Amino acid sequence: MPIIQPEKKVSNEHLNLNLPSDSLQELRAYGRFLNDSSVSYVITQLIASLGRDKEFQQWKTQNHVRVEAITPSAPKSGAQSCAQSCAQLGARPGAQTKE
Repeated sequence: MPIIQPEKKVSNEHLNLNLPSDSLQELRAYGRFLNDSSVSYVITQLIASLGRDKEFQQWKTQNHVRVEAITPSAPKSGAQSCAQSCAQLGARPGAQTKE
């Protein structure tokens, strides 16, 4: 058995997303709280937590909604996570967010 687990292969889709400034600031702050995790990581983890909402899961079943399961992954740290989250949000690192 290898000492390092193989990377999980996932398909990514691009999403252009507009959020209220305070929501984006909250996501960034939570990412910093999580050892400088990227905004995309925080969003992915929030979406993965929807699996624990029993009422939502029941609704999906009743309405025949099929969604590929999201597996939480380890956070990325440092400058790479900042660059990734900025790229995904269409912003430059250190740029001010318009209100």
